Amino acid sequence: MAVSPMLKVQIYAHLSEKDRLIERLQDTGAFHAVNFHENYAEADLVSPLSDQEAPARQLEDILSSVQFASNYLAEFEQPRGMLSKLSGTKILLSPEEYGRITREFDYRQVVRKCENLSATRAHLAAEHNRLSSLQKELLPWTPLDIPLEQLRSTRSADLFWGSLPIGNYSRLESELSELTDQFELVRVNQDERRDYILLFCSKEFSPQVKESLAQLDFSESSPVELKGTPRQILKELELELSNNLLAQQKAIEESKELVAFRPQLLVLIDHYSNLLQQKLIQANFARTAQTFVAEGWIRKRDLPSFKKSIETEFEAVRVLPAEPLPGEEPPVLLENTRLVEPFQMITDLYGTPRYFDVDPSLPLAPFFVISLGACLTDAGYGVVVALLSFLALRLFRFGQGTRRLLQVCFWGGLGTIVIGILTGGYFGINFDSLPPSFQSIKILRNRFMLFDPLKNPLIFLEVCLVFGFIQICVGLLIRFYRNLRDGMFLDGILDQVSWLAILNGAVIFALSKAGVVGPGAGVLGKWMILPGMATVVLFAGRANKNIIARLGAGLFSLYGITSYLGDVLSYSRLLALGMATSVIALVVNTIASMVSHIPVVGMLAMLLILIGGHLFNIAINLLSGFIHTMRLQFVEFFSKFLEAGGKEFKPFRKQYQFLLVAR
Repeated sequence: MAVSPMLKVQIYAHLSEKDRLIERLQDTGAFHAVNFHENYAEADLVSPLSDQEAPARQLEDILSSVQFASNYLAEFEQPRGMLSKLSGTKILLSPEEYGRITREFDYRQVVRKCENLSATRAHLAAEHNRLSSLQKELLPWTPLDIPLEQLRSTRSADLFWGSLPIGNYSRLESELSELTDQFELVRVNQDERRDYILLFCSKEFSPQVKESLAQLDFSESSPVELKGTPRQILKELELELSNNLLAQQKAIEESKELVAFRPQLLVLIDHYSNLLQQKLIQANFARTAQTFVAEGWIRKRDLPSFKKSIETEFEAVRVLPAEPLPGEEPPVLLENTRLVEPFQMITDLYGTPRYFDVDPSLPLAPFFVISLGACLTDAGYGVVVALLSFLALRLFRFGQGTRRLLQVCFWGGLGTIVIGILTGGYFGINFDSLPPSFQSIKILRNRFMLFDPLKNPLIFLEVCLVFGFIQICVGLLIRFYRNLRDGMFLDGILDQVSWLAILNGAVIFALSKAGVVGPGAGVLGKWMILPGMATVVLFAGRANKNIIARLGAGLFSLYGITSYLGDVLSYSRLLALGMATSVIALVVNTIASMVSHIPVVGMLAMLLILIGGHLFNIAINLLSGFIHTMRLQFVEFFSKFLEAGGKEFKPFRKQYQFLLVAR
């Protein structure tokens, strides 16, 4: 109900003003550009982007290099504490500081050093892996006192150098003995899994020996061009590895020295990102030989000030209203009061409403708060959620999405307090087991409590189902309101009022049969149901011209009453989650009471279980409550009146991911 009215405008300007005007539009942050060529494909106009391709590529290259350096240096920053992370990561700058960094900071030198250090570290790491692998390969051969350069096949004999699985050495020796006596088999070393061997044999028998080795799972070592005994080579490798680690540490220290420049790099990422957007947005514009035109949307209330500021600053620029094309919908900007604005987060998760649709943020807000409160059903838990959300909002700086989430949690906490008082839930305390000295507290609790969900689950179920029925009827009323607003009064009567009559008539009739209301109310309910059903059968399929098809579609639509029944029953999940929260809280208290009798550490254990258990219960059920409450809004509520698929209003503006520029 708070979709901001939009107007379409066209901006005509001389080409000489193009770059300065685009920068001004970005500073203004009020103009949502659309693609002129898509809307006017038949116009003989060209895109100004053709002369911006080279500058755009240059900016993309600069941005890529700066992002690389920033990401590289992020590895060497000091870890931030939890409170520091919560307080936000934005860099606060004055306009003067921002201008000085963008003009004077020599990012090229920092980027070049980062690239060199990254390449050096990659080379050193690869070399370290090579040396470590070689060291691992040579370790089993340390008992060998023969220099490796002497271990070679000769003119008359072949050398096999490698390892066998434990147990295969004797089999190899036996097979070689049966084959020939012209061999020399030496076991150099042995570990838990393999024997390390040297085998010399006559070249005449090499093929048979290879076949035997293959069958015995022989793993051949790769002779390397190294000189000296394995023990000597391993000493040299150890020295090389030590020098390698020193070189790596030196590169790390040099990288840490550059970390001080990372804030400036982050500033430049935002700066060049905005400059790049100035080039890319020109793909939406069109031009002639001397002029160019931009088309887009602005908020209706911004047009006078926008037009005045642009035309006053630029002599050769005009802002003119434009008629939307047939079937063209404006982009959507939802605007609500401070109390309702946080609940736009729920709407955004579902999808942007269409421009001529209804903003569901206001009607969903009370239902969301009550549903979330019903999932927790504990006044103590509500106090904790509301208090923590309030403190987080006061003490830390968050982005818009996180702030909205915490504000919804705050209101959900307040709703939980109210529902917890009405259901008598206070940190899962079993008031019946309290000693007589707490009688006054029990009396105070009972004064405000309507029912106990654990003792009267059917009452809780009935409340949840009534709540769901009311929300579904509200959804139908919102759809009826939209039809009235759009001049579709007959559609509202035939499609929404008919179902409201059927559903409410069925409830009144059922209450009459149950003896809750008098027989006269039952007659009223019957006469609400019958005309409503007749209206659905006769007019639900009115789009069909064939009378048989129309009645068939109407009868099929009447079957939709089962869908409404299913929607109402879906609200029973509030009962399940609310009782789960209460039961887990009760279990936590019971376990804490049991461990309190342990000598010495009993009281400490009880305290830890109470704090940890209740915090876990709050967290897990708050998450579950959010998920299931959103599902109720998306599936049972929004489906009655909302059509997603709108285009979000995204004005061309400067966007800062890493900094805040103080005005």
